[in-house]
Formats: sequence, C-alpha cells, structure tokens
Amino acid sequence: MEGVTTINNKPKSLAVWNDDTSRRKLETIGSDIIALIEECMSLKSKLRKTKEDARKEKKELLLKFPEILDAFDRAFNNIESKVKDKDMDKQTAIWIGYFRSIRKLEVERILSELGSTVIETAGRKALPGLHTVAETRKVEGVEDDTIIEEKERGYLWDGEVLRKSKVVVVKNKEE
Repeated sequence: MEGVTTINNKPKSLAVWNDDTSRRKLETIGSDIIALIEECMSLKSKLRKTKEDARKEKKELLLKFPEILDAFDRAFNNIESKVKDKDMDKQTAIWIGYFRSIRKLEVERILSELGSTVIETAGRKALPGLHTVAETRKVEGVEDDTIIEEKERGYLWDGEVLRKSKVVVVKNKEE
C-alpha cells in the first residue's frame, strides 16, 4: 500500500542503548526532564505566591468599602440628628436621597459583586468570631448575649471575616 507506513510497537533491546552516543542522549534527556520538573515546581510556587498576593490586595481593597459605607452612615446620622425632616427643605431632602441611593446601589453592590456579604446581627446571639461587643444593656425578657443594636456592620468574604460587627448586646445577669 502506497503512502501507508506501519509502526513497529516492539521495544528496542537494551543493547541498542548501550553505546556511548545513546547513553549521552539518555543522560541529556534525563537532565532535561529534571530541569523541566524543577522549572514546573518553581512556576507552581510563583503562581501560588501570586495568587496569595492578589488575594491579600483584594482583601485590603475590600476593607476600604466598609469605611466608605460608615462615612455615609455617619453623615446621614449627623444630618438626621441636626435636622428634622419637616425642617429640611425639599432640595436638601432630594440630595440626601441621591446620596442614600449611591450608598445602596453602588457601594454595597460593588461589595456584593466582589463576594462580600453582610454579617447578620438583628435578633441573633453575639458570636466572638463574628461580633465585637461594644456595649451591654439590661433588657428584661430578652436573653443574654442577644444583639439589640448594630453600631458598625461586619462583613464576610470568601468564608472569612473581613470585619467583625460592633454590636450592643443584652446582659441582664451580673458576672
């Protein structure tokens, strides 16, 4: 059959590899394989380090967003404490509404898109790994360590605490 080649699947005997030229070729191939394995291990190590560095940078960036949200909240609380809604002119109320929308629709959205979630606090028990107790209060009929107020929101990211929530909890029993 013209143009058809067959492959001989029989392994060559060891005697074929015993001459000096073949032995040098095998040594070269062996050293090349070792060099490739070492390079592969080095590249894997560099990749792991690069991923760790990128994760650290992303975490540092994500930590800035809660600070921005806190600044918005402080501004809104300051405005509300100084001005009652009935005393506020229409244009000021519109501007405050715009800023509230920016806070909610942009900053919170970006945090969410980057994989961050809010630590739920309302009505839950304070947990040391998720919450920092900023204050305690006596509240009859409510179980100790129940969160009654959130002073600062906490956030989770990729299974780890980005920032703990600062909370006020019930403490009826004296320790």
